[in-house]
Amino acid sequence: MVNPFKKNTLKTSIIGFLFFILKVGTAFAVWIFSLLYLQMAMTTQYFLNQKKLKSADVILVLGNRAYWNQQVNPCLSGRVDQAIDLSKQGLAPTLIMSGGLDKEDQVIEAQVMHDWAKSNGFNGPIIQESLSQSTLENLIYSEKILQSQSVKSVIIVTEPYHLWRTQWLVEALDFHRRFKVQYSPAQSECWQKWGYFFKGALREPVAKIHNQGRFYFSPITYPSIK
Repeated sequence: MVNPFKKNTLKTSIIGFLFFILKVGTAFAVWIFSLLYLQMAMTTQYFLNQKKLKSADVILVLGNRAYWNQQVNPCLSGRVDQAIDLSKQGLAPTLIMSGGLDKEDQVIEAQVMHDWAKSNGFNGPIIQESLSQSTLENLIYSEKILQSQSVKSVIIVTEPYHLWRTQWLVEALDFHRRFKVQYSPAQSECWQKWGYFFKGALREPVAKIHNQGRFYFSPITYPSIK
């Protein structure tokens, strides 16, 4: 006959062990997130404090959600505004808007960015990259356009917190070996209001882990663009 006391003790021990594993796993996840978040903050501050940029061939603007509360998303328009300002300073004549279908709003981000730039006084050339669905794809698809235009140097514009992961992807893809790359943080309304506590910033450590997993477990392919 099985001793019920021993059976309950074994069950309690197993549950206790599982809770211990859960606690250790949670603590480890929090530690990893905190470490990555600190790295993001340090990199962001570096770009915010960087010296004046040098002239480049083009300015590449990375996309974001197109609309918010039935208006152009200020996180997106802020990036475009930054690119327009850089162009007005004489740093580059051409803008490349990179962003594909916004599945939430069912519009092409690059088109919304193009329209915003034109409606805000930019009269220079704009090239649209309208296939990408992520930061990784922003770079992959835009590279094909840059090569077709014989571009040698590029200024990448996105919000401050996003530059940390963007720079990592640029280096992981060897993008910086094919083009001279500079970065410009767009201090959008979203950034000015929320800073490091903006939900986009809080997602970046998780997004980087996802990107690293993508690089480790599956090779990055470069689709042909006609």
